[in-house]
Amino acid sequence: MDFVIDKLDGQCPVQGTGEVRGKPFYFRARGDTWRISVGDADHPDWFHEEPYGDGIFAAGWMTHEEARSFIGTTLKRYLSEVA
Repeated sequence: MDFVIDKLDGQCPVQGTGEVRGKPFYFRARGDTWRISVGDADHPDWFHEEPYGDGIFAAGWMTHEEARSFIGTTLKRYLSEVA
């Protein structure tokens, strides 16, 4: 497998961490957006962000299953762009 989710928890925000091909990634959903970064937290090698939901706090209440899906889809995109 090309990526592993080590931790996924919380509400407001929902946060996840793991590795993709040896690089750390960080997922965060809060307010009305979710985002994922790969690499160093302060200066990521790759970053993606999308709006979420109908309210200003919707992203923070997404289910962990939905967050896991966003992480998987987005990291597959990352891998296709850096390969």
